[in-house]
Amino acid sequence: MRTYRVLIWTFVFVAFLGGLGALFWYYTQNELPPSFERTIGTGAAGQGPGELNEPTGVGVDGSGNVYVLDTRNCRVQRFDPQGKLIDVWGSQGSGDAQMREPIRLKLAPDNTVWVADTGNSRLLHFSTQGEYLGEVGSLGQDEGQFVAPIGIAFDSEGYMWVSDARSNRLQLFSPKGEFRSALENNGSLNFNQPWGLDINGNDEIIVANTNANQILKFNAEGELIQKWGLGGKGPGEFDRPTDVLVMYDGCILVSDTGNNRIQKFDSQGKYMTEWGTGGSENTALHRPQQIAEGQGQLFYVADAGANRIQVIHQRDTIHLYGPKPAPYPTSRQKSGGSILDEFSTASPGDKSTANGDSDNLRDSAAKKVSKDKKAAPNTSAGGAGKKTGKDGKASGDKAKKAKAKEDVTDTL
Repeated sequence: MRTYRVLIWTFVFVAFLGGLGALFWYYTQNELPPSFERTIGTGAAGQGPGELNEPTGVGVDGSGNVYVLDTRNCRVQRFDPQGKLIDVWGSQGSGDAQMREPIRLKLAPDNTVWVADTGNSRLLHFSTQGEYLGEVGSLGQDEGQFVAPIGIAFDSEGYMWVSDARSNRLQLFSPKGEFRSALENNGSLNFNQPWGLDINGNDEIIVANTNANQILKFNAEGELIQKWGLGGKGPGEFDRPTDVLVMYDGCILVSDTGNNRIQKFDSQGKYMTEWGTGGSENTALHRPQQIAEGQGQLFYVADAGANRIQVIHQRDTIHLYGPKPAPYPTSRQKSGGSILDEFSTASPGDKSTANGDSDNLRDSAAKKVSKDKKAAPNTSAGGAGKKTGKDGKASGDKAKKAKAKEDVTDTL
């Protein structure tokens, strides 16, 4: 009997050690979900200072200050690294420094802030203190015009790529905001409402091709070199991806908005992990939008449906345990007619608004162009815009000009 008990306890002990070894191997070989740090915003839609109503854009400067695009309130709010409100600027309208359904913002290499003023079909330019510096673009489909601009990204030389979602194209601008070239639909390229985009260290452009449920990757010359994804809920599948972020290590985060999650891929598009689920608790997501990277492996997610910014920390595989999430209010104020839902689910064939069958027009135009990086003499007093060689005008039919601005956002 004694020998029998010894054998049983020996078996239990060996099984226990084996289980510990398996757990140790798993948690040191597989990436853990990020740990929750804090939120910016109360979680309930509001209009007061520090309150948010469907924020869709977020950016972080070199000092750790956080810029939040408070979409429904048509303003930018700036917070310090601890989440304390510093200042607010912007209001609803179409005048200087005013906004109408803005969807993205981006900090430029010169430490200024660009806002995609989507409802007004233009980009607004501000200092980090909110001083209005000017605008780029207007409603239309000519070069340098927009029908619902959204994503903004800067290459290593300060040139700015902008996704013109309703016109199904990307446009390139000089650091001074001058149009240089465009990538548009042709026989081998099929944009379907491209939203967010980012650029890696090789000046390769990664684009969320939202209504096609895929990610596109272009080289620095604008040639399509890779694409991945299809509609669905599984790993590597998407439901209206609206933003991408190239991380510090070259990996790619995708805001899989319809699935209420963030997916992570390596630099070649191989699925790695994911986090988030529909809800209002910490680390849960409700229609996530733009993702921004801060210092110390901190990431900021515009959790639009939950009226907050989530600050999360990317954990290394050797971190076995993360901090326990604090309780978070579950009450939410429902808002009708979200511009994000309506814009994302609008039928590509419904062109009763601005773009007038622009897909077909641009298919015939076939204006995909490459960037010519030849240097040109500096013509500005401040030294900006040293290059004018990224000029890639292509022949083809011009799309008809759009209708009035009011028509554009009826289906946003």
